[in-house]
Amino acid sequence: MDSHELTLHIDEGWREWESADPRQFQSALQEWRSAVAANGMTFEGMPYPAQPFPVFVTSQQHRQVRADLVALHRLLEKVLDIYEEEPGVRRQFFGDYERARPSFGPRPPYAPRIWVCRFDGAWDEDGEFRIVEANTACPGGVVQTGLLGRLWRSTGFADALPPGVALQPQPLTDDPLCFARSLLSCARSAGVTVANAAVVNLRGTYTNEVTHITRGLSRLGIPADVHDVTHLSHPSGIPTAAGRQYNLLYYKLDPLMLIAAPAAAAHLAALRRGAFCGVNPLIAQVIAEDKAVLALLTNPDWCGMFLPAERDLITRLVPWTRLLVPGNTALPDGSRGDLLAYTEKQREHLVLKPANSTRGDGVIHGALASADEWATALARSLQSRHVIQERVSHPSRDLPRLAGQAGYCGLDGYLLGGEFAGFHARACAEPTINIGRGGSVFPVLIADRPAAGRPSHECPDKTAVRTHRAEVKN
Repeated sequence: MDSHELTLHIDEGWREWESADPRQFQSALQEWRSAVAANGMTFEGMPYPAQPFPVFVTSQQHRQVRADLVALHRLLEKVLDIYEEEPGVRRQFFGDYERARPSFGPRPPYAPRIWVCRFDGAWDEDGEFRIVEANTACPGGVVQTGLLGRLWRSTGFADALPPGVALQPQPLTDDPLCFARSLLSCARSAGVTVANAAVVNLRGTYTNEVTHITRGLSRLGIPADVHDVTHLSHPSGIPTAAGRQYNLLYYKLDPLMLIAAPAAAAHLAALRRGAFCGVNPLIAQVIAEDKAVLALLTNPDWCGMFLPAERDLITRLVPWTRLLVPGNTALPDGSRGDLLAYTEKQREHLVLKPANSTRGDGVIHGALASADEWATALARSLQSRHVIQERVSHPSRDLPRLAGQAGYCGLDGYLLGGEFAGFHARACAEPTINIGRGGSVFPVLIADRPAAGRPSHECPDKTAVRTHRAEVKN
C-alpha cells in the first residue's frame, strides 16, 4: 500500500463515521475549525482553510522523498553558482534580471544560501513523486504547517485512528520553535550574534504567519518585531526602527517589489554590504524561485553542467519544462522539434505558467482550455516570460460530504538549512493547487506501516474534538 492508497483507505473511515452519526461528525468538524481559529491560524485575514483529514506518507516513501528533496536542494544551490559563473545561462534563462543583478550583492556569509525552501509536488499517475515548482521567496506554511499537525494530534480525530498506525516525527510538527531556531542557526553560521530580529514585509503583502514567526523568536529570548521594509532607517547600515537595531531579518515579501522600490534603496545597499543577516538572500529569492530554473535543469543542451547522478535525479523528479520562446528544442520524447508547434498541438499534456508569479496566478492547464483559448494564451504569453511544463497528473481525493470535496492533491516538502523539516499538503477543486484559489490544507502524517483498519467512530470519547486540548501554542 503506497502513500496515496493509505490516505484513501483511512478516508473511508471518515466517511463511515459521517454516515453512522452525521450530527456528531459535523459537531467534531465545527469544534476543529474553532480550535484552528483559536490558535490564530489565518490566510489573508480569513480563517485558515484547514481540514482534519490527514494525508499519509508511508515511512518507506518518506525516506525516498526526503533524500530526493535534500539532493534537489543541493542541486538548486549549484544552479545559483552556475547563474553567477555562466553568462550564457544568465542570458538564455534569466535575462530579465540583469538590471537587478547588482542588488544581489556578494555571497552571504552563511550556507546554504537557500536557507528556507519549499518544493511543491505530487504523486503522479505512476506513483512517482514529481516536483512542479520551487519556492524560495518566503514560502507559506513554515510555522502554520507544524502548528496544524500538533493541533490535529490533540483532537479526537487522532484518537479515532485505527490500530497499526505508528506516527514518525517531523521537525516542523514536533518542535513548535523549529523555524525560529533555524533562523537563529542561520545567523550563527554567519557569525552574527542576534540582539534583535524583525520580519519585514512590503506594502502589507504576504503577512500570513508573521506574528507566529516573531512570537517564536521571542520565546527563544530574541526581541522580534514586524516592519515594512521601507520604514526602516539605516544610520550605520544596520536596519533601525522603534529604537531598536536589527541584525537578523526574515523577508516576508515579494523580492521583485523590493528591488523595484525606490524607498528600499538604502536597505538594499546595507544588505549588499553585509551589515546584517538577511534570510533568504535576494539571489535565492529571485533566481531559485523562478520557474526558468526547471527549464535549465531539464534542457539537455546544458546537461554537461551536471553530474550523472544529478541528471538522474532531474529525470526522476522534474517534469519537462521549457521557457516559451520560438525555436527548436529537445521534446519530451527525446526528439528535436519546433517548441511553439509542439506546444500548440500537445496542449492536453501541458501547463502554461508565468515564470515568476506566485499563488497560481496566470497558470493555464491545456487540458481545461479549448484549442482557441490555448492558442490565444500562447500568443499572449510570448510577450512576457512564461514556461511550458509537462502536466503532472495529481491524484484526486474525495472528502466526506459534510466537509466538501478536496479534488486534486499535492504534497510539498520544506527544507531549512538544507535539511528536511516536514511535509505540507494541499488540495483544490482545480489542478492549480493553492489555498489562495479556494484550496484546503491538511495535516501530513508519516505512518510506520499501512493501517490494518479504518478510523473508529464507535466510541464517543474518541470522536469528540477536545477544544481545551486543541489550544496548542506555537
